[in-house]
Amino acid sequence: MVLVKSCGKVFSAPASRPLIEAWIWYYTLAMIHCKKVAPFVLMIMIMLFPLSCTDAKTSVSFPEYEKALGSAKKDGKPVMLYFSSRHCPYCALMEQDTLSDKEIIKILAGFHVVRISAEGNRALVKRYSVNVYPTFWFLEGSGKRIVETPGYIEKPMFKRLLEYVKGNHYKTQDLYQYMKRTG
Repeated sequence: MVLVKSCGKVFSAPASRPLIEAWIWYYTLAMIHCKKVAPFVLMIMIMLFPLSCTDAKTSVSFPEYEKALGSAKKDGKPVMLYFSSRHCPYCALMEQDTLSDKEIIKILAGFHVVRISAEGNRALVKRYSVNVYPTFWFLEGSGKRIVETPGYIEKPMFKRLLEYVKGNHYKTQDLYQYMKRTG
């Protein structure tokens, strides 16, 4: 329970609300009650409200991160982390154009694919230092970093990127050399 006292009146929030959102919401109500509404408080509430509407459990549409890493350790398949944002037009284009291609889908069957929503998985976004969407991180079955690539990638180049990782070419050459040689 969050309690905010203002002008002699106590405002409370149900425990089901996230703490920060409840505090901002009821602090704003207290300010309205006291007729001391500052425009910036209202703006903060409006800006933070969409964040409270995301559900972290439904934001990952592929196998969950921990499960994918556990499976990768057992079977040795690489992991592809796909960081996206629901407000990102290039993420939508990546999903509609590149990731829906039949050849790419076949290649991705050899990976553990995890889609990570920026809105619902801030800890993973921070852990992998992602600040551009879409971003792809490729990991070995052990969890060791192979390569990361930011931005939209067209089908032919993405296919070569997947072949670079799946074929273990990263063990003998960097991505630039491989793309130059196969391009």
